[in-house]
Amino acid sequence: MVEAARGIVEYWGRRTLAELLLALPTRHNLVHLNESLRLKQKRR
Repeated sequence: MVEAARGIVEYWGRRTLAELLLALPTRHNLVHLNESLRLKQKRR
């Protein structure tokens, strides 16, 4: 993992699927939804 991305991974990795889906759906959030779920699965 790139060190500069560590904070992003930690932030999105703590979110549950429900939190991600209930967050205000902005285009930015929707772009990163799949990426955050993929990172979360890698951490398991």
